[in-house]
Amino acid sequence: MAKRAQHAIEEGSSQDTYKVVDAIVDGLTSQRPQTRYVVGMDAKPIVLPSNFPTFVVDYALRVIMPK
Repeated sequence: MAKRAQHAIEEGSSQDTYKVVDAIVDGLTSQRPQTRYVVGMDAKPIVLPSNFPTFVVDYALRVIMPK
């Protein structure tokens, strides 16, 4: 099971790591950092309702993706 998950992550991951690094640097150096930094097109559907308050999106993500 773990090998299957690792393979899925490797297949779906991007080689554009600079986008993640840029988002981290922006979050660390910004005077007013955003609550969430969405990096990549595959992450956009997950955080699509970004106009909702953070606690609403957090609750919805917890319901959709339980531990």
